[in-house]
Amino acid sequence: MMAAPPTRVDAATRDAVHALLKTVEAHWRRLELDRLEPLWDRSRAPLYIAEEAAEIHTSFEALRRYWEFTRASIVKMGLELGEPEILPLAPDLVTAVYTLHWECLMKGQATAVGGDNRACAVLRRVDGQWRFTQYIEAPLAPIVYIRELYQRSVRPGFGAAS
Repeated sequence: MMAAPPTRVDAATRDAVHALLKTVEAHWRRLELDRLEPLWDRSRAPLYIAEEAAEIHTSFEALRRYWEFTRASIVKMGLELGEPEILPLAPDLVTAVYTLHWECLMKGQATAVGGDNRACAVLRRVDGQWRFTQYIEAPLAPIVYIRELYQRSVRPGFGAAS
């Protein structure tokens, strides 16, 4: 019988995953999307599902096209990744789940847009470095997102018991 994987990751893994996510955040903010590919496990095909893209990217060629198109479409990008919950799957394999807030100014647009998402990334330790193998963005359902927008519009204290 195979032993169950641990339920927590060690501090070194946690710190390394945090550092990887901070690197991703910095590359997106500077629109250095060509610097994202080295952060991936190149020994296998990627799985990348972006919120705004209909295509499910399952090859590095498709992923490069997505990053190139995205970079060519954006003037300015902001990205903040939330504190990840890191779940061990097996030795040298973890899942990181976290929130993300993005903002961008698209070429030809006068006003920036932004939003909030959740992300789920599967990471593999390759030659001592954590690398992405799968990445999926999971936006909130429209009804939940709209409800939250309405709730944010309420003045502080309104509705509190009197």
